[in-house]
Amino acid sequence: MTTLLIWILAAAFFLAGVINAIGTQSTRRDFARWGYPEWWGKPTGILEICCAGMLIYSGSLLAGLTLGSVIIAAALVTLVRFREFKHLIPAAVYAVLILTVWLRS
Repeated sequence: MTTLLIWILAAAFFLAGVINAIGTQSTRRDFARWGYPEWWGKPTGILEICCAGMLIYSGSLLAGLTLGSVIIAAALVTLVRFREFKHLIPAAVYAVLILTVWLRS
C-alpha cells in the first residue's frame, strides 16, 4: 500500500512539475497574481520533478518527502495568504499523502 501511495505522490508531483515548468498562460497568471515573477513556475516545476524522482528511489525517499513538504507548505501559505481557497483542496491532498507516506515509512 505504501509503495502505491509513493507512486501516486510521485506522479502527482511530476505532473504538477511539468505543468509549472512548461508555464501555461494560466499558471504564469496565477504566479503573478500571488506576487511571484512570471518565471517562478519554472524553478518550482523543476523542484517538483526532482521531488518526484527522489520519491521513486528508496534511498532518497526521506529527502523527497522533505522537499515535497517544503513545496506544499509554501503553496499552502501562499494560497491561504491570498485566500485562494479553491486551490486548497489539491494542496491539502498532497499534504495528506506526504504525511501518510512519511508515517508508514
